[in-house]
Amino acid sequence: MPHGIISLNIGTQLNIQLKGTPCFAVTKDTKVRSGLGLVSLRSVSGMFSYPDILVVCGEPEYFDDQGDIIMNPTAIVEVLSKSTEAFDRGEKFQRHRTWNPSLYDYVLVTQDKALVEHFHRNADGGWDMHEAIGLTEAITLASIACTLKLADIYDESNSLNPSTTGER
Repeated sequence: MPHGIISLNIGTQLNIQLKGTPCFAVTKDTKVRSGLGLVSLRSVSGMFSYPDILVVCGEPEYFDDQGDIIMNPTAIVEVLSKSTEAFDRGEKFQRHRTWNPSLYDYVLVTQDKALVEHFHRNADGGWDMHEAIGLTEAITLASIACTLKLADIYDESNSLNPSTTGER
């Protein structure tokens, strides 16, 4: 349950801050390109993934006429779980870096403590990482002009998640 609460808290904060801008946030039911394309007529393995939260700026670009795979994410947020953490940090992030040149911010949110890792594409195409630890910290996603306070991200999940309680 903390995963859902944290995701909703982030989505809510992004929606509030993106109001009136050309950017919008959507939740995990949206496919994002993360690979080359069709592997075979029966397999699309690795072609797309479902981020927990996705921000697109401007008109969405789609892979095909079906309009169900976004090609131009600006920011992606993943709320880590034990079963997905290694993939979200490793192969999934590598795929997004490779196949989404529009991606500027990739955020990993730990759900059992107040810890957020923010990766940002810099001017030369490399990636820088900033770590925010504790409920008094915040991260700024410059590409979408949004700031996420960890106190807001973890709000309400603390009562369900004892390991973050002591940091308030």
